[in-house]
Amino acid sequence: MYKFVIPAQVVFGVNALEKLPGFVPEDSVVLVVSGSSARSNGILDELSRLLAPRSLFFYDHVVPEPTIQQVDEVREFMRGNRCNAVIALGGGSALDVGKVAAAAADST
Repeated sequence: MYKFVIPAQVVFGVNALEKLPGFVPEDSVVLVVSGSSARSNGILDELSRLLAPRSLFFYDHVVPEPTIQQVDEVREFMRGNRCNAVIALGGGSALDVGKVAAAAADST
């Protein structure tokens, strides 16, 4: 028998960003996965302010229709920075890459 569990929560809506600190312990090392627009529109700066003093690493160049190579790149970035939490911001591509990379980070 096989069991595949990904402990994920999708939080969205008005003021959702402001609720994130309650989901992320202060000793977390967080990988934030997004497309480039999250940086250009200031969301990553706001997230940094809200999540201080947590350690944050940013992968902010997820492309539409991401490849498995991009997922592998994110997984290795996550491992290399010893991240133990993932926040994926944006649309479906960023969410997909964040979830798969997080699940794969504990595998080979």
